[in-house]
Amino acid sequence: MMKPCQICFSFAQQFDACYCTFMKSLPAMLQQVLLCAGLCSVLASANAQQFSGQFTSLLSQEVLIQHASGQQHADAAHLSVTMPASLQQSAEAHWPPSLMKQVVRWQKAPFGRHASIVTGWYANGQKALTVTMRQQHLHGNWQSWYSNGQHRDSGRLEHNQPDGMWKLWHANGQLRSVRIYNANKHDMIQLALRQQNPKLTFQPLAVQSLKHPEQLHRHTRANAVLPAMAGEETAPDLPFSAGLPHGVVEDYFANGQPVIVGQYNTGLKEGPWQYYAANGQLSASGYYWQGHRHGAWKVYTENGKLKLLQEYVHGRLVHSKQYHR
Repeated sequence: MMKPCQICFSFAQQFDACYCTFMKSLPAMLQQVLLCAGLCSVLASANAQQFSGQFTSLLSQEVLIQHASGQQHADAAHLSVTMPASLQQSAEAHWPPSLMKQVVRWQKAPFGRHASIVTGWYANGQKALTVTMRQQHLHGNWQSWYSNGQHRDSGRLEHNQPDGMWKLWHANGQLRSVRIYNANKHDMIQLALRQQNPKLTFQPLAVQSLKHPEQLHRHTRANAVLPAMAGEETAPDLPFSAGLPHGVVEDYFANGQPVIVGQYNTGLKEGPWQYYAANGQLSASGYYWQGHRHGAWKVYTENGKLKLLQEYVHGRLVHSKQYHR
């Protein structure tokens, strides 16, 4: 009885003989074509294996930079930061400056085939941020923390644009803001403004931007959608410079009292909005239509009594009555 290795050798000899007989029966020109095709296939396979090896080697590398003076300073705000070169090349990505100058250690690790997870730490060892990057873009989940460990902000980015729900917190752990963004609608409006006949668009923000080009920037820039509130020196420092708001709006003071409750529709304020004072009393309320005040607007005193009644029509004030208490 033949052993397995003998059987394989016998089969290989028979296959080789059949292959040689087949090749001899073909015209000389066809033989050369088949041989060239086989050689190209072998070379392509070898190149693919080599490229795969280089790619795997590239993904297996982790970039880890520790600032030399990171342990010598108690105040992390004064630390200078050297970001990994691959992150510095992502010119379109918006890294929050106030957060970046506090990060003293970076790590970039592979995440899938074309993505990576970037993580940063404060000098005290607390994690500062974690974000997914794809081809030099902020693309995926973003989450950051204060140096005391409390959440700072979280959300999702699509090629450097916010998409979906974004939440921000105060340093004491209290929820600060909730916004919903839509990256797809933002791209659609920009595309509508670039088309051959932009007047065919029916998006209110696009129509307004045709007459006044600055309107798109005004309604989508980050510090306009999320401005500073009472007690804050500056607007929140976010990982994006612009985004199209589309959905619920909620802002809260550090004590948990509401500041603003409303909603956006494709970048414009729409529907009822309420504004509150720090003591929880309603300070103003009214209705927006395509970004303009429309209908009755009421302004209240600190103790909740009606102080001013105004009537608007598509942003134009048509009537006003003041109450003396």
